[in-house]
Amino acid sequence: IFCRSVWHYPLRLDNKLYIEVVFNQIAPDYLEGLLLVMPSEQIDQDVVYQVAKVAALLHKAADMDHVPTLKETKFLLPKPALSARDIKPPQWVNMVQGSWAEVQDMSASQAKAQVLQILSQWQLFGSSFFAVRRDSDPIEGSEHILALNKHGVHFLDLITHETILHYPF
Repeated sequence: IFCRSVWHYPLRLDNKLYIEVVFNQIAPDYLEGLLLVMPSEQIDQDVVYQVAKVAALLHKAADMDHVPTLKETKFLLPKPALSARDIKPPQWVNMVQGSWAEVQDMSASQAKAQVLQILSQWQLFGSSFFAVRRDSDPIEGSEHILALNKHGVHFLDLITHETILHYPF
């Protein structure tokens, strides 16, 4: 299995095979919600629109030619977005369907490249994620996510993915 493990150099979107490999590496982390930072357990408005567009692009990347339905939309959004208190499922569906017009004429490969282009601007893009726990302090809140990326080592809040502690390289 091929994967990109060093993210120091910029993303290249000029090769279909490269796009396919990197997309298949990034999409599961995105859908799991690992790339999504939610300060105060809310999604910033700019990110909301990006998430809706990425959902429409993911639908197109799967070679779909119809507007995403309610049932399909829930599989196109990062898990934490579905539980966000400020945006209800029907609102997500409306936003994703609203983004469909922009992406419906793209090829699946173009949609994958566009997903990578959008997500590459997010601070946790290109990270490798690990679940960690402080055994020396077994209180609640001692579980975190460790993110390694070109900016260094980040200890993230388990829910919001905000950086708690950062060690730059």
